[in-house]
Amino acid sequence: MKFFLLILIFSSLFFPVRLGAQTTDTTSLAKIVSASDISGQWFLVYHYQLDNKANAFQLKRGFFTIKTKLNSYLSTRYTQDITMDSEGDDAGNIEIRIRYLYLKLVPHKFEVLKNTFFEFGLVHRPWLDFEQSINNYRVQGKMFAEDFEIINSADLGLTYMGELGKKMNNAYTRTVNPKSIGRYGSFAIGVYNGGGYHAFEQNRNKTFETRLTVRPLPDFAPGLQFTYTNAFGSGNTTAPKVPFAMHLWYLSAEHTYFVGAVQYLRATGNFSGNKVDIQGLPLKSMGYALLGELKSPQTNMALFARFSNLSFSDNHSAMSELSSGITYRFAKNKIVAYYTVRDDNYIKNTYLELALEIAF
Repeated sequence: MKFFLLILIFSSLFFPVRLGAQTTDTTSLAKIVSASDISGQWFLVYHYQLDNKANAFQLKRGFFTIKTKLNSYLSTRYTQDITMDSEGDDAGNIEIRIRYLYLKLVPHKFEVLKNTFFEFGLVHRPWLDFEQSINNYRVQGKMFAEDFEIINSADLGLTYMGELGKKMNNAYTRTVNPKSIGRYGSFAIGVYNGGGYHAFEQNRNKTFETRLTVRPLPDFAPGLQFTYTNAFGSGNTTAPKVPFAMHLWYLSAEHTYFVGAVQYLRATGNFSGNKVDIQGLPLKSMGYALLGELKSPQTNMALFARFSNLSFSDNHSAMSELSSGITYRFAKNKIVAYYTVRDDNYIKNTYLELALEIAF
């Protein structure tokens, strides 16, 4: 019921129709449907804890998206974020939040802005969506910087992003990666409230975030990319201003048969303003993450391994995760079986998971 109510509200905001003419309403609705794309992505997991033998079937995350093209340069996106509440009186309930809700403008008539676009509303921030276009294992959990609560993936604000140069050839986009396809790289820049898509704005400060990706050898090594991204502003807290800054360097290589990536991160504080010492000053952090995947396109099988580590300047906080497993892809979906060792502030958890990613 909530879903249909949200759709009704969304439709009335962006596509008002006149109630007095049934034929006109039907025609308008048909045009909206024909101009819309519906997609979804669900992460279903069986979790087995090796330490205490606890086990459970889980819904890790779910996304449901409607994209509607209004005309040649305007479109909208609405994405539900489906998750299981783990806190308070509602713990165990499956909740629906809004992840993205924005208007997209493609200024295609201006040659200098070709292959770029604006998003306004609840939008993508520059870094994490790009990382997920290379690291195809969101089914396991969040990406490095978001997992360790340094940065968030979506926020209320404005993003401008695009490709550098012409698009890569069809062979690359079909067999390697259909995203981030600028011949010489891509970029993104934006300004945001700073609290992410699930928190109120707690102060008057805004967060700025940028990303620049360079593809140095588009003909010889098209999958090789160098990326630098940063974010700066203040943590989203009502306490006295808590500075926040992040610098991240990323090297990635993609091929039909393998994916490899390494990143190095340095930060002061975090986006929510809660990484502070006993005096309320932001903690400094430093960390890195590695990804390796070997593919067998003939069998749709792959082997992968991920490792990440982050430590803070108070010498008492550290987090790391090592995960490895096997993947089988079918259609747009995949099954992933993996073993993980995770250490959160010196509390170790070891578990096995069998995950199903459903995408349509």
